[in-house]
Amino acid sequence: MGGEISLRGWRLQRQDSMNGLMPEHVNELCWIVNLSAQQTTQVDEVGLHEVKGLRIVRFTNTSYPMLVPRGDKDSFATEAERRQEGILFCRSKYIRVWVTPTSTSTTSSRKRRMEEQAIQFLAPHEADAGYAVDTSTLRFRWRGETQPGGSYATQKISPLVDLSTNTPTILGGTSKIIRQYTFGDGFCGAGGVSRGALQAGLRLNWGFDHSISAMDSFRLNFETAIGYTSDVADFLASSHTEIMVDILHFSPPCQTFSPAKTVAAAMDEDNEACIFCTRELLEATKPRVVTMEETAGLQQRHEEFLFATIHSFVELGYSVRWKLLNCRDYGVPQSRQRLVILASGPGEPLPPFPKPTHTSPNTQINTTITTALLPPFRTIHDAISKIPPHHPDHDIQYARSRPLNRPTYDPHTQARTITCNGGENYHPSGTRGFTYRELACLQTFPLEHRFCGKSVKRQIGNAVPPMLGKAIFLVVKRALERVDGVNGGDYGGGDGSIDIVREVVEIL
Repeated sequence: MGGEISLRGWRLQRQDSMNGLMPEHVNELCWIVNLSAQQTTQVDEVGLHEVKGLRIVRFTNTSYPMLVPRGDKDSFATEAERRQEGILFCRSKYIRVWVTPTSTSTTSSRKRRMEEQAIQFLAPHEADAGYAVDTSTLRFRWRGETQPGGSYATQKISPLVDLSTNTPTILGGTSKIIRQYTFGDGFCGAGGVSRGALQAGLRLNWGFDHSISAMDSFRLNFETAIGYTSDVADFLASSHTEIMVDILHFSPPCQTFSPAKTVAAAMDEDNEACIFCTRELLEATKPRVVTMEETAGLQQRHEEFLFATIHSFVELGYSVRWKLLNCRDYGVPQSRQRLVILASGPGEPLPPFPKPTHTSPNTQINTTITTALLPPFRTIHDAISKIPPHHPDHDIQYARSRPLNRPTYDPHTQARTITCNGGENYHPSGTRGFTYRELACLQTFPLEHRFCGKSVKRQIGNAVPPMLGKAIFLVVKRALERVDGVNGGDYGGGDGSIDIVREVVEIL
């Protein structure tokens, strides 16, 4: 007796109060979801005295401004009245994933931290009855007809040969259409991401970059793809025959946002402008899934630019998630932390981040009978010990002609981050720097990948490690295969459903 009545439920927040993450549409809400290993769903609790009144909210997966009543603005005397009394709509969720370090961590490092964030549009099963639209309809409205299994098709012919006679005779054969998801690489450099995409089984259609030498390297390695030597503005302005792709990647210049950067540079404005090319690239290429890779500093020190980028995705109806990944978890022999952004277009599944493929040899992993232990982090020795003598870009004599006198170190460790000038890395012997080929191997370029021009070290350092790209694109490919119903996948849909209260309370 005497205790105050409290209410529990999901928190909905107005989009215009989300620090620029979402378009600031009046009476549009975002469902706030906090997840952790200890708690997979979270509800908020408020006292009855905090309630201002009852409001009607419609949960829908339709795109804005659909369902907003015509003449809505004219139905109220003032904008404030519309805000206070109009119908509310919730079309998306803002998901934050929290982690708490293990009990073995030091006290100072055990602070709960946000590991991953996402803006995800509602699925049909999360919408109110009568307010849902099929995912295929959303996809068609955005990009037109979409071919399940990928936009690229080739015919595979298996001949039937009669070997029962002295002279083998071709009697005929069977043919099969093989499909691949098409891929475009923006700011492609020498092709680190493109190499990873090929390794994941994607069809590389094109790449663009303003660097002449990098594009020479790109064209040398990917002869069937079109390489455009241009900046993003010229690429978008040119009348290309076909730049629409299933999967798009772009990694705009990131030096402006690097944690190591302390002094402004003449190209900073151009680099910042590249970050804001998101909307134009999406509208021109209409990708089903988009990936971005950037310096960790974009999240750590320049959150306003990150949020502006996320805003551009969301405004076009793309769900998006972002997280810092360490490249060494995916077979790259470097401690290299990068911000990775995954986005999916209207009606498409939002792929998860890839699970680590490697781990510290000292890490104790909880495994089941069907789960094998992950291999240990790859090391400098793993990466460079099998380079053949006299291999292209592996001029050891030239490296020795520029001698160093540095401490030796254990080659069975990871390198520091490879940058456009090589970073603070040198050969474990301490007597020389790495050759270009050794740097390329530390970036996980395969031995057959070749480089052109005088800026080879810059091309290598600016690249996204192919093994990281491969891990990401394998997950993206599987997500699309599942929704397309190919390779044994089942057509989309979510797991379970959520019974949502149709009237909500607005609190002080």
